[in-house]
Amino acid sequence: MTRFLKFTLVWLAVAVVGYFGWTTLGQTSLLNKPSKTALSQMHHSLQVGDSKPRVDQVFQQFKTDRTALSIKVFEDTWVMTMPFEFGAGDWVLYVQFDRSEKVSAVVMRTSDGIYSRLAGDSRG
Repeated sequence: MTRFLKFTLVWLAVAVVGYFGWTTLGQTSLLNKPSKTALSQMHHSLQVGDSKPRVDQVFQQFKTDRTALSIKVFEDTWVMTMPFEFGAGDWVLYVQFDRSEKVSAVVMRTSDGIYSRLAGDSRG
């Protein structure tokens, strides 16, 4: 093999790995920033005692094209999510309702840590 061919193959391999690394790590993180802001705004806008229509109203107000609301995942909990981010950088907002269908808890976690608070989160 000539030196030029070896150099070209190494450069091509580095380019392919770099491209997939960027799309997996960097690009997803950049694209998710508005979703993280939206989930944070939802988290701070919702209060214990809010009704289901109020929760839906807050979701509709702050949602992005990359956020989703799932109401059938758990019996008494709505889940607001964003796309997966490598390293569990994606956030999930859980809104739990009591028997009278009022909000009883609002917590934000990473996708792999339902019981672990986000760094710097003092609200829960």
